[in-house]
Amino acid sequence: MKELDAIKQCLNNLSTGKSQFVNDLVMIPLCKRTSDARSYKLLEEAISDQTAEVSEVSEAGAVPTLLFDNKASEPVLLIDGDTLVGAKQNRTLNTSVLVPPQTRITIPVSCVEAGRWDRRSSHFSPSSDHMYASGRARMMHDVHRAMDEGLGPQADQHAVWGDIDRKMGRMGVESRTRAMNAMFEQRAQSLNEMARKITAITDQIAAIFIVRDRIAGLELFDHPETMALKLPKLVQSYGLDAVDSTAILGECPVSTTEDFLQLIADAQRSEDETVGLGKHTRLQAAGAIGTALVMDGHLVRLSAFPSTQSTHSHDMPRARRRSA
Repeated sequence: MKELDAIKQCLNNLSTGKSQFVNDLVMIPLCKRTSDARSYKLLEEAISDQTAEVSEVSEAGAVPTLLFDNKASEPVLLIDGDTLVGAKQNRTLNTSVLVPPQTRITIPVSCVEAGRWDRRSSHFSPSSDHMYASGRARMMHDVHRAMDEGLGPQADQHAVWGDIDRKMGRMGVESRTRAMNAMFEQRAQSLNEMARKITAITDQIAAIFIVRDRIAGLELFDHPETMALKLPKLVQSYGLDAVDSTAILGECPVSTTEDFLQLIADAQRSEDETVGLGKHTRLQAAGAIGTALVMDGHLVRLSAFPSTQSTHSHDMPRARRRSA
């Protein structure tokens, strides 16, 4: 019940800021005042100050898991789509994880570089890129299905590779190791422009992103500082779908910010034990899917996407750009 209350209470108390947009990408800021200090580090911060390390689980390695060693005296937050480069192949996080302080755990990942299995470094580094939004939405379906089957937060690795290959093909990008980051590198000029022009505002803890006039996803954190630090990568995550004019996006059943937030707030919930601190709550609604990480009745992270795929974009309701 605490998890249910935390999610609804947070979503119901968001205020909407003025829309920001670059070409086919729009961000609608969602704000909530908080006086609490941020109680964790982010992946990038922990790696930068050398209070955490990420490595293969063994010398041989294992594609779906990595070893995260948190040496800090505070938790470290890793979010779905965080991408790590180096070691034997680049990976991305299947789901959000809050790693306890001074703890070593295995984290669930998927490979985003199908053509390499040779060691380039002893440890991973955070990528400058974040898994593109439509790929994260597809992986979220995989994780929900795996959790229903009692398999843990696993993604369909072959489907991840296939999705990346198709996107690279549509965008005319080639990579010897079939690395996802090649797409971000080739479109860097457009993506960097988006990240420069779409920026966090005061008290912003969340955002709804719209790609080509359709709601593409919701990203929410518990603190404005977290949102500000993560926003540039998230903008480029949705931006890669915006510059991929033939991307197959989720079909959203509603067209306004308010309706999408209500859809997620009213979604059916399945609670799971999770890797690390807190509990995962899977969210399932008619036309939407999401995952929330809740600790001690406090919503730390939530992401949600339209849940159905359509190649017929003209059938999808267009989002109305609402601003305060």
